[in-house]
Amino acid sequence: MSNTKRWASAGVLMALWTGLVAAEELPRSSILQRYGVSVDQLPAGQPAPAQSPPAPASRFNLQPESPLVNLRLGDGSAPPSTGNISIDNAEARERERCQQVRDELSRRGKPLGISCAPGQGPLPWMP
Repeated sequence: MSNTKRWASAGVLMALWTGLVAAEELPRSSILQRYGVSVDQLPAGQPAPAQSPPAPASRFNLQPESPLVNLRLGDGSAPPSTGNISIDNAEARERERCQQVRDELSRRGKPLGISCAPGQGPLPWMP
């Protein structure tokens, strides 16, 4: 048996022994009796707050209808900086090019719903 195995087994045995010593059974008497206090000597509890009856639930759950399509243009603000000059400059050029294409298409009367937000393409499955 190697030295490390002996120390490991000794550690496990010490942990088990410590657990057995610490796991003494608690006394069966009440904690009040152990400290010599009777139930009559305890302070009176505070009264429960008065509860108003709950409002009757509506039979119908009415909520405003959500729109099928939500169109919005970007606010033109730059995305947060990554700290890498190459990535930041490339994103700025791409954003500028995208906005130029979007403006040109809208001027020609052919808006295609191009979004210039980072990570969003004109179609849902495109990055």
